[in-house]
Amino acid sequence: MLNGQAMDRFPVAVPYIMLLQTDHWCELTGQPAWTYWDWLHQDPAEHVVVYADFCRQLPFDIFQPQWAPTRQERENWEVVHQDGKHYSRDHRTGDLALLKEDLPHAFGGPNQTQYVHDQADADRHLRIRSATERLESGRYDFMCEARRAYPDIFIMNGVIGTFYQCTWAVGETRLFSMLYDEPELIHYMSKRILEDTLEDIRALAAAGCDAIYIDDAMTTRDMISRDFYERFSMPYVRPISSSARAAPSPHSLRWRVYNAISRWGASWALLCDEGDRSSLRGVRHRSSALWRDRGLATMEARRR
Repeated sequence: MLNGQAMDRFPVAVPYIMLLQTDHWCELTGQPAWTYWDWLHQDPAEHVVVYADFCRQLPFDIFQPQWAPTRQERENWEVVHQDGKHYSRDHRTGDLALLKEDLPHAFGGPNQTQYVHDQADADRHLRIRSATERLESGRYDFMCEARRAYPDIFIMNGVIGTFYQCTWAVGETRLFSMLYDEPELIHYMSKRILEDTLEDIRALAAAGCDAIYIDDAMTTRDMISRDFYERFSMPYVRPISSSARAAPSPHSLRWRVYNAISRWGASWALLCDEGDRSSLRGVRHRSSALWRDRGLATMEARRR
């Protein structure tokens, strides 16, 4: 942990560390793919044991725990093996679902369904959940346990910008046409999503994260214009960033990672506090190094 000290070098990591754990589960653990789903539903103390192996095998300075299913989901879930296939069973309904074993493609593509058509729909679908409610659900249990079990590792997790979160309500393709056709509804949704995201930041801080990243990748310059960025993204990213800086934490929340600085040519940026100074540093990843050797990616960080 930095504890507010200046960096002696840039950290080594990859975008979406938790996805690397998913995509390369079999390589990293030597276990068949179906065990990944069982691992996601283990008791937190059992779940985080494998994190020690991840830290040993992966050459990264930052660690990102998995999001946990809710406690109720974990308590009512089991693996069932039938005829050489692997299923999950939900004890609440008795339903069986075939476990996806093509892990790199297990989570599908973006949402294209529009659920929100007006402000009343937004009020119904876009809930604002307090930090307390979030923590009590159990979704942050793996982060909390990782913090307890590994006090010396640098733990990061993050939030998603309001612009991308709107796709979950109106669909990815529809969102872009709504920038022209229904900008007022985009702003209304963004304000509700912002309130919910600020509560997410408070929960992440309480869970013990050393760093919080802000993922706003769909606002890159190849996706929307600068004008739209300033209208539909920046007004909401600013309070998210301010909240991350101010989030109360028993740990040293000194770093903020902000994605989508690629509008100006960098792929990521680290917002680092050094005493009373804040500096913006670009981090560029080498595409030629991605998924080389064991399929593990590296990032090359440079001052911009």
